[in-house]
Amino acid sequence: MRDDAEHVDPADAAEGAEEATLDAVHRVEVAVEWIERAFGALLDAHHRVGHAQGLMLEAAEALRDAGHPGLAGRARLEVAPLDAVADRWTYQVVDEFRAHLLEPARAFDDDVRDALAGGVRHRAEALQKRRSAGTASPTAVVQPGAPGAQPGEGAPTRTREEPSS
Repeated sequence: MRDDAEHVDPADAAEGAEEATLDAVHRVEVAVEWIERAFGALLDAHHRVGHAQGLMLEAAEALRDAGHPGLAGRARLEVAPLDAVADRWTYQVVDEFRAHLLEPARAFDDDVRDALAGGVRHRAEALQKRRSAGTASPTAVVQPGAPGAQPGEGAPTRTREEPSS
């Protein structure tokens, strides 16, 4: 845990929030998480294509060493350096996705969360956890924040209270 961490309990402020607002904020969060997942898949594809291009260059050397210079040249010049999409290598697709979709989506998520959820993520899930039968673990999360806070210090965590009989 970082020395400047604090405990934030997303369920605390969610207790008094309107369900429709919590739902709307949650939907924005989930949409952005899916965009982030897509970006992760795109990064994976970027790395896989780069690896495959390196393997193709190794194959070109193996073909040349085996006495097949024509095929080696094709592998090196016609396949390994190809664009992933028209006029684009994967790094360009990654950077443009980041700039044109991921960063604006994250900024919108921040704006929605700041305006409607006190800047704290996952209020709807924390409230759901708190209200779930059999869940006694805390709903707090540790976030960077309070300068000088020591590990384990911060706002007290709260567990879901069992319903009275």
